[in-house]
Amino acid sequence: MADKNVKMTSDEVLDYIRENVKEFDKLEISYNRVFAGGDVLGLDFSEYKAFKIIAVMTIVYLPFMIFPIYTVLEKMDKSVNEASRDLGAGAIKTFFKVTVPMSSKGIYSGIMMVFLPAAMSFTIPKIVTKEDPNYAMVGQLIERQFKNYTTFYNIGSIWSLVIIILVLGSLYIVSRVDEEGETLL
Repeated sequence: MADKNVKMTSDEVLDYIRENVKEFDKLEISYNRVFAGGDVLGLDFSEYKAFKIIAVMTIVYLPFMIFPIYTVLEKMDKSVNEASRDLGAGAIKTFFKVTVPMSSKGIYSGIMMVFLPAAMSFTIPKIVTKEDPNYAMVGQLIERQFKNYTTFYNIGSIWSLVIIILVLGSLYIVSRVDEEGETLL
């Protein structure tokens, strides 16, 4: 029986990410074979590092969006959906008029839980693009200010303060939207 509380080291996490990146490299080879050199309608598929970054970050951060929405939907009263259906609303109208508004707290929490870590991520883009400076996230820009030959500690510090203010602001918004604490925050 596998232990559910397995803790991974940072090296194991990086190895996992590298394995996923290798799968996207295979996808790149397939695209180049299918599209005869990678140039179709002016699109060059041989260098689609931005797609790789988005795909890997989606795989990594998707659970952080699903968990708060699932938590809210699990606590939702099913009789409200049944009442909507009994009053003549179809499945699609019930979803958009009843389910989505009732799950908005989970959607807001999920957005806050995913957006800020994704924007600040610097490990995934660094691994996926093999440290290409043309594909940088905000976290990498802050890192460069401290590792540059002419170190600009003040600019890196200002960027970090802006990020802290964004985090605190987003937490404030989530606390106002979810006063009962129904979601994961």
